[in-house]
Amino acid sequence: MRVLLSNNSYLTAYRGAGSPEMFTSSESMIDMCAEAVGMDPYEFRFKNVARPGDLTPNGAPFKLYPLEDMMNKFRPVYQKDLAWRNEPAEEGWKRGIGLSLGGYHVSWKTDNCEVEVELKAGNKIDFYDTWEMQGQGGDIGALEQIVEALLPIGITPDDVRLIMNDSKICPDSGLAGASRMHFMHGRATIAAANLLMDAMRKEDGTFRTYEEMVAEGIPTRYKGVDNTTKYGFTDLDDDRGQGDPMPDQNFIINIACVEVNEATGKVRVVSSHNMIDVGVVGNYLALGGQAYGGIFHSMGYALSEHYSDFDKKCMTPLGCGFPKCNEVPDDFTLDFHQTPREIGPFGSGGASECFQSCCHVSFINAVANAIGQRIYEMPCTPDKVKAAVAARDAGKDTKPAPFYLGESFEDAMEYIKEHPMTVVREVANES
Repeated sequence: MRVLLSNNSYLTAYRGAGSPEMFTSSESMIDMCAEAVGMDPYEFRFKNVARPGDLTPNGAPFKLYPLEDMMNKFRPVYQKDLAWRNEPAEEGWKRGIGLSLGGYHVSWKTDNCEVEVELKAGNKIDFYDTWEMQGQGGDIGALEQIVEALLPIGITPDDVRLIMNDSKICPDSGLAGASRMHFMHGRATIAAANLLMDAMRKEDGTFRTYEEMVAEGIPTRYKGVDNTTKYGFTDLDDDRGQGDPMPDQNFIINIACVEVNEATGKVRVVSSHNMIDVGVVGNYLALGGQAYGGIFHSMGYALSEHYSDFDKKCMTPLGCGFPKCNEVPDDFTLDFHQTPREIGPFGSGGASECFQSCCHVSFINAVANAIGQRIYEMPCTPDKVKAAVAARDAGKDTKPAPFYLGESFEDAMEYIKEHPMTVVREVANES
């Protein structure tokens, strides 16, 4: 592989790969369905959330079913926001409230993670991993996990030296993506810590010191490994997409309140209220940083960010349309609904992708609720809002022309039935 430097911005799937696009359609259509049947969008979602016995689109049970309880607990927040929406706005402005529900899978069937822990003189700890830093807070995550795993021997944060991302001396912890690093890294950390403590443990249950370990010739460095293949998950079937390859899921409810100036098209975000279930929370500050950052990104994605003019505007964050500090609402709240994960480290699960999976649609739906006209192309910039208002006043819709996606769905399905896929896997000749 070669990496080339050019004069264009570097592009990559950053977080929640695939899910923002999917939820843009699905959570918009949920609002449209609720409107079509004359039902409150919150109650429409509540009626249809996954409950025990329901299956994922891949035909497997969900890992857990927290959304019914989450929505019951979050309903007072929605009702308060709904009351705000129904109050008169200042002249020239319209108020809107928007919802979205979603989340993200965590890891995959063949995932692997390795870390190493080493006892040093004075019972200090060197901790080795490759938790790449892309904004996930890998340093505080690694520190907290190893301290928690070594609590029986009295380790504190001041006792730990993090040695991260030097691939010459650190093991392969895998990629920092798919919300898997906290999950997999935590389990590997527990495995490494247990190996070290087993070696340190004396017959009377107390622990050897570093000096005693060296004197007795007992190794002081141990590798912890976690691999999802041992969980018994199954790959997705190539023909039908059925299977259960993911060890965990996270869940989020988003409520956005906006005000829209119909004359200028300006959208003002008044509040963002969110309830999250990513398992047991170990560090509220670190998790809150992930949530605030992800939802901030979602706000920009929905309302202002564009990447179509790399040669001119999109060479700076401001040029790309990142929201400014005074455009982010002060009324920005997080409620944590903590459902312990059976196999997650210390009951926790993966988190970061959760906050950018679907939150952007709450802002899109809020704009539609404010002006009574849906905008089908992001971002919802002032020119698009004004065009939607003009179309509404003229009795027209702003739906785009249908995309040509080839033959009809029914014809494609009939063809697939008549021509099932045959998968040929070539195995190298090991001789």
